[in-house]
Amino acid sequence: MNTDLSDLRLLRYNIIESAFKTVRLKEDSVSNVRKNLNNRTYNVELKVLEAKDNKSFILKVDVDNISEETISGYNFQVSLIANFELKDMEKLEKEILTQYILFSAFPMALGLARTHLANNTTSGFFGRYILPAIDLTKFIDNWLVENSEIYEEE
Repeated sequence: MNTDLSDLRLLRYNIIESAFKTVRLKEDSVSNVRKNLNNRTYNVELKVLEAKDNKSFILKVDVDNISEETISGYNFQVSLIANFELKDMEKLEKEILTQYILFSAFPMALGLARTHLANNTTSGFFGRYILPAIDLTKFIDNWLVENSEIYEEE
């Protein structure tokens, strides 16, 4: 099936901060830690930053699993900014622009963080770690509530 290209285009992205630490408690076997890597929860923060023009926008995405509790596995933190261009952005209704940001651009940016983390843990003690999928619908619903002052209908 032929597909049409989106009006949304990723112009560039930069990892602005990144860290991962291997933690292994003596009582945890390596095989159990590897099996449980994907059971840990992680935090995701999304900020929409204004670009200097009316044709693009910037997302800042922070992902981490830092917790107060010491758990065997990887502790990680990744922050990135991604610059997107959207055709005729200045003509779009706010609701349509929000859909592009939350349902297209944000998943792309999160995928960049996922790839960065997987690449950096490839030679890690517990092997490659691929960030598990999140409940995108729930994340977006919560994000819209937390950012309602920005995205209320005018």
